Amino acid sequence: RTPLLRGGRSIVVSGVAPRKSIWKFQGQPLDWQSSDGFSVDLPSGSVFEEFESGAGVRFTSVDVEHEGKPFSIFSNVPVRQTSTFEGRIPELDKLRTWMNEPQDQTLLIFGDGGFGKTTLALEYLNRLHEGQETLTVQPPSIISYYSAKMTRWTDQGLEHLQGVSGAMEECVRELLFFLYDVLDKDFYKLSRTGLIDRAAAEFAAQGFKRNDILLVVDNTETLANSPEETEELAAFLKHVSRKLGRVLLTSRRRELTAFEPLQVSALSDAECVALMRRIADEHNVVAIKQAGEHTLRKLAKKLSHKPLLVDILVKYLARTTVGIDEAVEQVIGRSDDQLAEFLYEDAWQRINELQRDVFL
Repeated sequence: RTPLLRGGRSIVVSGVAPRKSIWKFQGQPLDWQSSDGFSVDLPSGSVFEEFESGAGVRFTSVDVEHEGKPFSIFSNVPVRQTSTFEGRIPELDKLRTWMNEPQDQTLLIFGDGGFGKTTLALEYLNRLHEGQETLTVQPPSIISYYSAKMTRWTDQGLEHLQGVSGAMEECVRELLFFLYDVLDKDFYKLSRTGLIDRAAAEFAAQGFKRNDILLVVDNTETLANSPEETEELAAFLKHVSRKLGRVLLTSRRRELTAFEPLQVSALSDAECVALMRRIADEHNVVAIKQAGEHTLRKLAKKLSHKPLLVDILVKYLARTTVGIDEAVEQVIGRSDDQLAEFLYEDAWQRINELQRDVFL
């Protein structure tokens, strides 16, 4: 289905690239006298499409080892949220157990804000992506990560999504970008079960089964605020898990949908102290490095044993000259907006100048 001859003459391929999901082929006849260039559209299933393995630019592939053979995983999972992951051994074990039991379609990681639900999920998924996790079953071929929100960026700017289904449909469309660089307008006309069924058919046509796909939906609690919305979300997720793939959720609450529960709670005293010392070593925070075990355990209690607050406190100490007690008052006394401002400022300090230019 790819032209090799034109007018009986061999072809020099000068370029092949996808444009709106159609592969454009540019070539020239191999001829001294007449070698005018030409361009043709390649049909679906061309060799170049196969080279791409159906992966759009949003998804990258890695080879991991499974049963002694290389196995490709395509994913858009973000990098870890921290380089100082501490504890959570039982929680990681629970994630491994769930991944090895494909009959359990949905896993919910839930717990209070600041306990590290997203951090836990990304730590495990990155370990899987890096081949550090050994599974007894075949790993998912596609891992699609979606951060739940009620807005999306369009060519018209920021658009507010209407209802739970509108937001969850974006999760399904994000997965479809694995197959297509640009989605056909039909994918935006379809909604709810119609979109899920169409997506399931598209992946089935490419040879993917339900257990080949893992959808990760982060911050699910942002999608539903009323009992009606909660029920709508549960119905949507149930249909996704039945038709499309396995689902991994994070939420601050126990959602109504049928799920395997994984509760993330406070770190232990020992885990908190170890986390403080690791971050202090990384940022050279002398006050924490010199503090005794008893002092750090009291500090962990003041911070409610939340890894997010531990992280903020130690980084705050790294950038100021105040003592530990004053730093604790500053961190605990801040509003959510002030904490967010501090986190953004801290992130800004740690990115390079070229990245700052892009954001500016």
